[in-house]
Amino acid sequence: MLTTKNACEILHEQGLLNATDVEINVKEQSEKERWENNVAAEEAEWSSLEILKHPISGVVKAVEDITFNEALQHFQTCDWHCLNATRKSKRSKLSLFIRFLFGPRPLVKSLQEERDMIFHIAQVAMNNNEPVHCRVLQTIYKHLTGLKHSCPRFGQHWEIIGFQGNDPATDLRGAGFLALLHLLYLVMEHRALCGEIYKLSTHYEQNFPFALVSINVTRIALQALREEKLSSICNKRKQVVAVMNEFHLAVFRHFFYIWKTQHKTMKDSGHVMKDVERSALKDPNAMLKNLHSFLTKQTYSRAAPPTIDLSRLSTASSASDLSLQSPALTSHSLEVVLQPVSRVRGQSESSDPRFAGVYELTEDNVQEFDKKNDEMTSHL
Repeated sequence: MLTTKNACEILHEQGLLNATDVEINVKEQSEKERWENNVAAEEAEWSSLEILKHPISGVVKAVEDITFNEALQHFQTCDWHCLNATRKSKRSKLSLFIRFLFGPRPLVKSLQEERDMIFHIAQVAMNNNEPVHCRVLQTIYKHLTGLKHSCPRFGQHWEIIGFQGNDPATDLRGAGFLALLHLLYLVMEHRALCGEIYKLSTHYEQNFPFALVSINVTRIALQALREEKLSSICNKRKQVVAVMNEFHLAVFRHFFYIWKTQHKTMKDSGHVMKDVERSALKDPNAMLKNLHSFLTKQTYSRAAPPTIDLSRLSTASSASDLSLQSPALTSHSLEVVLQPVSRVRGQSESSDPRFAGVYELTEDNVQEFDKKNDEMTSHL
C-alpha cells in the first residue's frame, strides 16, 4: 500500500530539512486542524439557536430606524375612508343637555380631524407588508435592548421587552398601532425616563411586562380622549397628538412611580392598573402637571454647575483678558478676581493662585515709565 508523503517529509529525506523543523511544522499543522474544528463546532452551535433564525426565509433583513415624526407623517397621508372612527357613544338629548351645562368642554372643530386620525390609527393592525410598520417595531426593540442589528419578526425574543408571545401584533387589540406609536415616542423622545421604567420592568422581584403595560396605558389615553376629558387641554394647546403623547407618558410615569415606591409585584398588577386608570380619568390635568414637574426636576438635577479652570487665569492681566481666556466666568467672578489687593513691586501678597503672574505697577514704576517715555519723545 502506497502512502503519500507531505512536502516536509520529502525535504527531510533529501537532507534539506532537519528533524527539528519537521516537528515544528507537524505541531503547527495539528494546531491549525484543532482551530478549524473549533470554528466548525462554534458555527454549528450558532446556527442551532432558534432565536436567530427566521421561520420563513432564515435571513433577518436589516431595517433602518425611524423617528416618531416620520411614522406620524406616514399615517397623516393615509386614506381613512375605509375605517369608521369610534368617537363617542350616542347620548340622549337630556344627557347631552346636562353634559353641555356641567360636562367637559367639547373639542373645537379645527382639531376634530386630528382627533379622528388618532381613532383611526387605533384601529390599524400590524401589517408585515408595510415597511413603516416593521421599522417602528424594530426601532422600539433595538432602542430598548441596545442591539444594533434587526431581529426576526417572530420569536420568543419579543418577550424580553414585555410582549406576551412570539408575535407583538396579537397584543395590540384595543389600542391598535397607536400603542406602538406611543412606545416609539417614549423610546425616542424620553430615553432617560424610558430607560428607568424599562430597567425596573426587568427587576428580579418587581418585574412587569413593559410593552403590555404601555399598551394598557394607551387604552386609558384613548378612553380619556373619547370621553372628552382631554378636550380642554387640546383646545388650549391647539393640538391633539402631542397631548396624547404626553398624557400617555404621564400615566406611564405614574404607574412607574407607584410600582417602584410601593414595591409592587405582578400579584398587584391588576389593582395598580385600576388605580392608575381611575386617577388618570379623574384629573388628567393633575397627571400632566406631575409629569412636567418631574421632568423639570430631572433636568435641573442633571445640570452640572459651571466650572472655572484656575490655571487658565495665570497669565490674565485685565478684565478683557479674563473674559477671553475663560468664557464660563461671570461678572461676579470677575469682580472677585480683580478685587484690589496689596502688592509690592509687582509681587502679590495674596496666596490665591488666581493672582499668580498678575503684575501691577507701583508709584515708582509709574514715574520710571514716564521718564523713559519723555526720553523717547525728546529723541523724536
